[in-house]
Formats: sequence, structure tokens, C-alpha cells
Amino acid sequence: MPLSYYDRRRNVGTPRTIHASLLRFVRISACPTRGIAGENVSPILLRPVREQLEHDHVIRLLRTRLRRGCQIAVNLGEEVTSYTFGARKLYPDLMLMATDLADVLQTIVEVETNESINHLEAMAEWLPYGRVRAMFHLYVPSGCSEKTQQLCNAKKIQVDEIWSYHSVGDKMRFTLAYRAPENTVKLARMEQARKVALAKKQAKPEAKAKSTKSKKAVGLKKKVKTSQGKRSVGAMKK
Repeated sequence: MPLSYYDRRRNVGTPRTIHASLLRFVRISACPTRGIAGENVSPILLRPVREQLEHDHVIRLLRTRLRRGCQIAVNLGEEVTSYTFGARKLYPDLMLMATDLADVLQTIVEVETNESINHLEAMAEWLPYGRVRAMFHLYVPSGCSEKTQQLCNAKKIQVDEIWSYHSVGDKMRFTLAYRAPENTVKLARMEQARKVALAKKQAKPEAKAKSTKSKKAVGLKKKVKTSQGKRSVGAMKK
């Protein structure tokens, strides 16, 4: 079976090709995640092409399935959307944003395959996704949910939901395998971020209105001064 490297930013693989930037990864032995932190290449070095196609298919299905009541940004093919988290740029498979004026990130969705459920992937991607001020959902193949949950518990990764997927004929089925207890701290932080974003959005029109009024007032003052000057000149001539 042909293998491919996995480009996280473009979410594509090139059969029988390994990206040059992965050479630095190969040389790291003590802490492999340190050298790739912040890079666009995923820690998944090799992934079967069949799994890559299934991975992309699941992302497309989820974009249709989850689009109700939210805006969705994906990292798939030529579609590239990053999320800035501290000094890093993250490239989750799907990002769900609120449809109100706040336009804040609500949920991060990451789709995994059999090859990508490992300690390296968990530390390089799941860990920062769980720290983002948003809900974090993982989608894994059927039969891998228990392993994924154990991995999250071992690495202390804050995952809110784990879903399993499997194909039945030409259809894909999704099943909720795990839901974490309600994280009141994260929900409070998300609500605070929404309020701050709304306040900023509402402050912009008010600031524009004030600046427009001030410009109009300055213009009126200039006109008054000009007319007064003309009147005084006319009076002197008389």
C-alpha cells in the first residue's frame, strides 16, 4: 500500500514522498514534539493513502452535519484557516464559530485515523487544542474510542467529547462514545470571551459615529469662521 506524508496546513499527502522538513524530526530522539512545535507538518510521518482519503471524507461530512447554527472553517485541501494560540498557529480540521456578532470560536473538531492515535499526536495537537478557550471534540474510527480516552487521561488532555465513526455501505455513521462532565471554568471563559467580543464590535460603530460627529462639528466651526471673516471684510470696505 502506498504511503504518504501528512501536511497539516494543507491537509494533503503526497504518495511515496517525504517532506524535507521532516529530516529535523527524524534526528530528534529525546523530545520529538519540541522540534515540530509550531510547524505546519503533523507529527504523523506516514499515513496510508486509504486512511487519508477516509479522513478527508469524514471532514466533508462533518462540515455538512455541523453547519447548522454556526459558521465552519476547515483545513482541507486548498482551504487553510489557522487559529492563533499564544505564539503558535493551530490548524484543526474543523473550527465552529458563533453566528452572532461575537464571531468567537466555539468548538474545535479533530478527525483521527488508526495511524494518528498515538502519544506524539496527542502531545503535539490534542494537548493545545484542549487548552484553547473552546470545546474540543475528537472523531476516531470505531473501536478506538476507549484507547483515545485512556490516552487523553494519561496525558491530562481536556477533551469534551469523543465520537466514533464507521461506514455502513456507502454511508458514514457517527456515535457519541464519551462526554466529559460539564467544565464550568471553560464555559465561563468562553462566555467572557463572547461578551468582550460583542463589546468590541458594538464599540466600533459608536466610535465611528463620534468621529463623524466631531468631523462635522469641526467643519461647521470652519464655515462659521469663514463667514464671519467675510462679513468683517465687507464691513471694512464699506
